[in-house]
This record gives sequence, structure tokens and C-alpha cells, in this order.
Amino acid sequence: GTVDTTTVGSYTLTYSAEDEVGNAATPVTRTVEVVLDPNGDEDNDGLNNTEEASLGTNPYLRDTDSDEVNDLREVGDGSDPLDPASFNSLSFGLVAYYPFNGNAQDESGNGLHGQIFGATLTADRAGDSNKAFAFGGFDPNGDYIDIGKPPSLQFASDFTASAWVKFAGGTSNPRIFSFLHGFELHTDGVGSQRRFVASAGATVVSTNLYPESQWHMVTMTRKGNDVSLFVGGQRVGSASMGYAIYYDKAFNIGKKSEHITDHWGGAIDEMRLFDRSMSDSEVALLWASDIYDGYGLEGA
Repeated sequence: GTVDTTTVGSYTLTYSAEDEVGNAATPVTRTVEVVLDPNGDEDNDGLNNTEEASLGTNPYLRDTDSDEVNDLREVGDGSDPLDPASFNSLSFGLVAYYPFNGNAQDESGNGLHGQIFGATLTADRAGDSNKAFAFGGFDPNGDYIDIGKPPSLQFASDFTASAWVKFAGGTSNPRIFSFLHGFELHTDGVGSQRRFVASAGATVVSTNLYPESQWHMVTMTRKGNDVSLFVGGQRVGSASMGYAIYYDKAFNIGKKSEHITDHWGGAIDEMRLFDRSMSDSEVALLWASDIYDGYGLEGA
């Protein structure tokens, strides 16, 4: 027999030999076990092979039970990664998730990790240290996080993008995130009270002004040709798409894609991107669930 060192399993090898005059020795059989590196991560989902073995999940599949919620996220949500009927509906279709828990790692299980340029860890809206990122808000070489150009975030149809933000300062029209010329979320100007703006083939501007130095959950969705903006879980505007979208720049958090302008001043936390359009009730539930998680309400 032979051993395939790239495939986990048991291999049986039989050794036989004979001397110069043809006298055969007793065959010897040996079993070789090929195992995974305990600290390896074959599917790059954020769970190492030891953790996968303990959970009983498939180390070669990010979503063992094929319920469209990756194993890592199911562990984080407390659902069963082996049961397709067990998942948090608010994680369904989650493509990237940045809770910024001490780093810019993607905790969706899809491995779309960010590279940090200048942004520093700060307290989140609960006051917990190192659970959000602060951005200095200055040009030309301001703080940002680069996600690159992952195809899975180049949405050609329905999607949802959301983040908790707190603004103070910044330059021009500070970007929360930007994936030119596909979709962006930003504020209008740098005043102490501002409107939020969503762009994705259409531009939607909130009617109300929101105060600086307070946390706000801001969400944008696309469903068909309709683009909507939500603040604090409530829809504040919609528009029909009137121009084509395309993706020719890197996805940046905290500034305009591959530009030296429009830097965010303040903090960003709990950023999520879905490859589906959340309903109004789901956006409201997402906001409420974040509030319920012991954070309390500040701003909207």
C-alpha cells in the first residue's frame, strides 16, 4: 500500500522481503495514521483542527451543516454547527463580520481579515477597552483599515452593510466604509451634527441631523433596484438606483477607497456585511439585539 500524506486516514502497509536465494521472510504489516496539524486551519474559518475535532465539524468545510451560517459564527452565536435547523437568523448570509475584538479579524468564518493602517483600538459603546477602532480623521495619510478586493464583497445584487459609529472631526465627507464604485456609507460634512449618506447606484441622505460623540447604528440595504438607509434600526430614506455600480478600488474602512481624503474621525465598531437584503424588521431586530447585549442606548 501507499500513504497519501495530504488525506487524513488510516493506511495499512505490508512489508515483504526475501534473501538472495529466494527465501521469503514473514510479511510485516504496519498501520500509518495521517492526522491534521492540531493548530492548523484547513478551511481558514478561524477554528483550528483541535477545535473542529472537539465540535465534530468538518475541518475542510466552513459551513458543516450547509445552513449558510459558518461554523465559527455558529459557535459565537451559541447555535449547533451540526444542525441545519439551528442558527441565528441574524447571521444568515453573513459574509464578513468585524466586531473589532482587539484586532481587525473577520469573525464570520470567511477569513476576510483587515490590515490596519494607523487606526488604534479604543473602548466600545459599553466602555469595554480594545473593542472598537478609533480613527484620527486627518489627510493625507489618515487612519484606515484595508480589506482588499474580495470578490465575495463585490455585491452585484442584494446586500446589507451595517456598523456602529461615533463621529467627531474627520475630513470632507468622512467615510465609514467605501468600496468604490460599488457602495459607501458616510456623513455629510464634518459638523457637530450631521446627516448620514448611503450610496450604491443611488444616493440616500437622512433627513434628520445626528449628534457627534454618540454611538449610532447605521445600515444600508439594496433590494433589487431600491437602496435604503437606516439609523438606529429605523428606515430614514430610500431611492431607486439610477447609475451602474462597479468595483475598481479596494474596500477601505475609515476613508474613501484608495484616496487620501474623506477620512473618518471618531470610532467604528460591529461592522457586518451580508449577501442578502435584510427586511426592515430584521434591521430593527439587529439594532435591538445589539442594544440588548448589555450595551444600553446612546444616541440612535
